[in-house]
Order: sequence, then C-alpha cells, then structure tokens
Amino acid sequence: MIGKTARFGASFLGAMEYCYYAVKPNRSLDRTQVRGELLYFQHVAPGLVADPTVANVPDGERVDIEALARQFAEVARRNERVEKPVWHQVFSFPIDEATTNSSTTSGVVMPSVATPNRSTMVRIAQAFAETFGLTNNPLIVFRHTEKDHDHFHIIASRVDREGRNSAQSVHNYRRIGQFCREMEQRFNLTPTPPMISLLPAETDALTQQNTVSTPVTATSATGSRRKSKGDDKRAVRQAIDKAISSSNSLGEFCQRLATNSPYQVRLVPYTDKQGQVRKGIAYVWQTSGHTAEFPGYSLGRDYVYGQIMERIQNAGRTNSLTPAVEQPKKVRNGAPYTNPLAKTVDDLLPTVPFAGTAARHESEIERDIARIRRSLSGAEQPTGKEMAIQPTQGVQAEPPSRKTKRRKGL
Repeated sequence: MIGKTARFGASFLGAMEYCYYAVKPNRSLDRTQVRGELLYFQHVAPGLVADPTVANVPDGERVDIEALARQFAEVARRNERVEKPVWHQVFSFPIDEATTNSSTTSGVVMPSVATPNRSTMVRIAQAFAETFGLTNNPLIVFRHTEKDHDHFHIIASRVDREGRNSAQSVHNYRRIGQFCREMEQRFNLTPTPPMISLLPAETDALTQQNTVSTPVTATSATGSRRKSKGDDKRAVRQAIDKAISSSNSLGEFCQRLATNSPYQVRLVPYTDKQGQVRKGIAYVWQTSGHTAEFPGYSLGRDYVYGQIMERIQNAGRTNSLTPAVEQPKKVRNGAPYTNPLAKTVDDLLPTVPFAGTAARHESEIERDIARIRRSLSGAEQPTGKEMAIQPTQGVQAEPPSRKTKRRKGL
C-alpha cells in the first residue's frame, strides 16, 4: 500500500467534486458520470438528490456533495486561523493484488494476502483518523476503481467540531510511510519497499531486505543509506572553502580543487535579463558512471563566479600579509621615549574659537586630542579626574534651552 503526500486546500467542494465525478482526458470534470463510491462518512449526514443529468447512478439520485461541503465548511469556520482546512489523502494498492499474490493448492486458488475490499478500506480510514488526530473531525471516504490499481480518497477537516486544529500534520510524509507499513502487517496486505528515509542503519539493512518481498534498489551492497543531494552539496562547499583559503588566483583555485577533491571547475557564460553576457561557474565530478554538475548559484550566494573571485582576492591579501613584530619600548635616562610625531599634535589644535552649535562639541574634540597625545607618548590610561578637560578660553558654552509649557487658550 502506498500513501501519497497529503494535500492541504481551502475548498471542500472542489475536493469532493474531483473524488466523486469522472475526469475527462483533458483533466476537466465530467459531471454526467460518477466514478467515486462513498464508502464511509464521519460526523456528517450525507443525503441524496435527484439529478437526471447524471447517467450512471441508481434511481437517478446522486450524493448531495454540495450539502456535504457546506457541513464541512461550517465546522471549519469555527477556527478562522486555519487558512487551508482541507486534508486530502490518497491510499493506493498494487495492481491486481489478489491475482499476483495467490497460490494454487489442490486445484484451488488461495490468495496469500487479503483482498483490499470495502471493509478493509473503511478500517484503514478509521485507523488513519485515530493516528492523525481526526477522530472528532468531519471525514468522508471515496473509492475509485476506474484505474488498474484500486485506491481510495479521504477528505477530512483539519478543524474538529470544537473548533480546534487537531490534525497532526507535522512530518506527515514520514508518518504516512510508517502508517502504510503498519496497515500492511495488520491486514496482511502486499508489502511495499519502505522509504529511504525510514530504512534502518547498516547493521539492520540486510534484515530489512529479507523481510521485504521486493528488493530495495536504493541501498548499496553494504546496506548503507543513499546519499542525498543535500549531502553532495555540503561536500562541494567544504572542498571549495578549503581550496579558496590557500589560493591567490582563479587558476590556482581550480588546480587545488581538482587535486585535493573529485570536483572540477567549469566556467559557463550566460546571458542575463538585460541581454549582457556574463561569466558563470559550475562544479563537475564523475559519480556512478555519469557526470554530475552543480551550478554555483545552487550552492549558495557565496559560490557564484563574482563571489568566488572576491573571496580569492581576499584570501590572497591575507596570505601575503606577514605578522608584525612588536618593537620594544625605548628608554632614555630612565624615562619612556617620546615619539617625535607628538609635536605635530599641537598643530591640530583649533586657532579659531568654535561658533554656533559647534561649541558643544569642543570638549569632545579636545578629549580625542588628549587621547592621541597619551597614545603617542606611551602614557598610561588617565583616571577619571584626568579625563575632565576644561573648555578652551574665549569659548562660552551655550546655556541649555529651557522650554516652557504654554497654557491652552493663550
């Protein structure tokens, strides 16, 4: 049994029409033919409505899916924070499951697994509602038999009758795979190879392959998990970062990357939206008998051509720098040596008094000048008293402005 990835939507009527009516070759709905069989309903009251336009319904009455959709929508409106209250889930069975999994004993054909009949599908739907928190939610099940494999659709509301979002949809992709394996064991259905992400570690891989009837081709001979594309990208990034850290040019970077890793650089020119030809970069390597390639933009912004060149230039400047040697302090006549450049600090003093709003910044400028003098003379950091600097003579600080509150009506 295979459970397709759940779809969340906002229209209950649209999902029900797709499950109930036939579909034309152009994928539009044919409302004159019915293909869905209503198997099960929960917390709703389905009804029949006379519709002479539908051909293949008994007594000319079809299921009133419009009324069903209104019941679902009424419950969903109790929680307006859920923008997509529709949970659409599909479960499919293998092609001709009862025929391909049968054995002949004394001329009598005995199926080795249970046939997925209506009762089995209903019990699977009930187990699905219990597993994913939908026991108190409106839910209906439609069965389809027009394809070569039998399958059924579940339409449920993620909002329960009390207005809570009770649907447990976190990591539902992995949980649906686990749920299918549990249903196969409970109802003796045809085993299906598990998802790669659900495979055990290397020690249990061989046991897993023996218990599954269909061999798992996604694992290697040692049983290790298949390497994902994210792992490949991570390895390429690490190799590029290592090669850039010790390269001074693009040619040296390409050579180091090809020598220390299986990856090679390929420059790819491309045309941007303005019609200008620009330089691009890609990383190529051989794997499993074929050539794999990652464009630079697929690895991230730091791995495109422009950023690679900028990183190489920065790495080249860093590699060319030599560590500075700290010069010992000179002592003359038992006193610290004074740098001759300290004499030029007096030239920085303002000769014209500050005017206007600049007067308020005078003390800050003098504080900076005093700090420069101390750093050039090698003096220690001043104390709090030494940091207090008197304002320059001839400059009168502006008194703080005093705002008066004006009474209304004056």
